[in-house]
Amino acid sequence: GGRVMPELGRFDTAEQTGRIAYEHMHRYALCREYVAGKRVLDLACGTGYGTALLAGMAARADGIDISAAAVKEARRRHKSSGARYHVGNCFDLPFEAASFDVVVANEMIEHVDDHDGLIAEVRRVLVPGGLFLVSTPNKSVYNRYKAPNAFHVSEMELSEFRALLG
Repeated sequence: GGRVMPELGRFDTAEQTGRIAYEHMHRYALCREYVAGKRVLDLACGTGYGTALLAGMAARADGIDISAAAVKEARRRHKSSGARYHVGNCFDLPFEAASFDVVVANEMIEHVDDHDGLIAEVRRVLVPGGLFLVSTPNKSVYNRYKAPNAFHVSEMELSEFRALLG
């Protein structure tokens, strides 16, 4: 698939080597400001580079991904980070209710079609008053100059994204 793996230097195009890699890392850098001393869950963690970055600030950082191969690679590459990696489904998370202070979902919500189910599961694992940090491409801007991403099943306009989270 089209998995971006900045820590491995694996990118599908020359463009990803620069701009997209920077964007992926920058999202996690922004999230670090909100996770200091917190219990953090990183949804769709892939090969774990973002979870490892969060682990540097968090009290506990768990990453979860549906791909066993990606989780195996995350565990291998980031074993010294203190992050923990799990194979699992974002609609049926293997964690108790109110297990996390922060849930991060960077560039993953557009890959699922049941947004309400995802948000309900995030609410379940978040403590009351917890923080959900989520990013997704703005459909009209993202697709302006290129063909739609075949892996995106539910891109949203900004107004749709705001309504969903509201």
